[in-house]
Amino acid sequence: MLASLGLPPIWENYVKGEEVSNGTTVEKKQQEVLKVRIVLEGVDKFSNLIGSVYYPDGESAKDLALELVENGFAKYVEWSANMMEEEAKRRLKTAELQAKKSKLKLWTNYVPPPTNSKAIHGQNFTGKVVEVVSGDCIIVADDSIPYGSPLAERRVNLSSIRCPKIGNPRRDEKPAPYAREAKEFLRTRLIGRQVNVQMEYSRKVGTADGSAVPAGAPEARTMDFGSVFLPSASKAEGDNAPSAVASTGSQQIGVNVAELTSAKKAKDFLPFLHRSRKVPAVVEYVLSGHRFKLLIPKETCSIAFSLSGVRCPGRDEPYSGEAIALMRRQIMQRDVEIEVETVDRNGNFLGSLWESKTNVAVTLLEAGLAKLQTSFGSDRIPDFHLLEQAEQSAKREKLKVRRMQTMLENTTVLYLFSVQRYGKIL
Repeated sequence: MLASLGLPPIWENYVKGEEVSNGTTVEKKQQEVLKVRIVLEGVDKFSNLIGSVYYPDGESAKDLALELVENGFAKYVEWSANMMEEEAKRRLKTAELQAKKSKLKLWTNYVPPPTNSKAIHGQNFTGKVVEVVSGDCIIVADDSIPYGSPLAERRVNLSSIRCPKIGNPRRDEKPAPYAREAKEFLRTRLIGRQVNVQMEYSRKVGTADGSAVPAGAPEARTMDFGSVFLPSASKAEGDNAPSAVASTGSQQIGVNVAELTSAKKAKDFLPFLHRSRKVPAVVEYVLSGHRFKLLIPKETCSIAFSLSGVRCPGRDEPYSGEAIALMRRQIMQRDVEIEVETVDRNGNFLGSLWESKTNVAVTLLEAGLAKLQTSFGSDRIPDFHLLEQAEQSAKREKLKVRRMQTMLENTTVLYLFSVQRYGKIL
């Protein structure tokens, strides 16, 4: 019995001298005697021998099963194909797919099953990977769209593969085996890197488990799939190398991570962070421009962390979205270093954070997306002189938050002048 094949009964279609696999007749086939090579692949439950047959064709040998499938005389059968090598299975699958497209013999009346997939054309783009959602899903910031725009970040699901599900803590779903490993594998190779994305197709899937659903079904969401390519090695050398590639603080896989969410737990843990001047960490989430959720791999815990001495606009305030977007591009899921000074009454750790030896508070102030606050105590803030220089630079150029501050100050002066001079607001 030929491995991986399902042949139609000969009395249904190809009796009485009709064509057989290579176009000859039954009578002629019976007269031919060929020396063939048989490779046994296995045995089924009825003790039938399953194998592959190779017949001579000049100086080479051809696979009889592959010939039958290529010409539309046989179907690919999964259970017996599993006895074969992966490369042989791939060739048979490809041959059957081509026979279906060409509607050969058995596939003359073949109609492809309905699909939820819809081709995506003309949406290729280049951008920076700002987040790895799972082993088969990333978020890329499109270079052609300003980083403050909500349309800049695009979710891309890697086409043709499926990794273990990462789970959802909000629904008490635990990660599947090797889901964290797959995510960490992708993070250390892609986060912060420039990539070329070729969008290929979109598909409607169920909101619960991500499985395909019929078109028009309720509670369905659309997922976009594509291929992601890193630039050539020579070009990549010119980019800023992401710190996660040479990871020194990567998460320990399979270890339970403690969430230090209460003020008491945070205060009890503070001495452990004071033992070293700078502590390696990984940015798990950007909560606001100056507040983050960090993983401390060495201590296997997760903390809420705020930059000391700076404040970004709060939610729904002007430039809040830009500050978050900037930090997502700069430090999201990157390996960073922190220096903790204290913890506030809400359990937030306060301190400084460096990514690739750059103080991110300086980055925010230079971009005009934060204000310098000295109520914490300037003598306790590392690089405080750099923070002052960055703020002065943003003031001179009247960038974003500083421009609004200048407008507010001018309005206040005008108000006081009007009240004092005329007794009313002009």
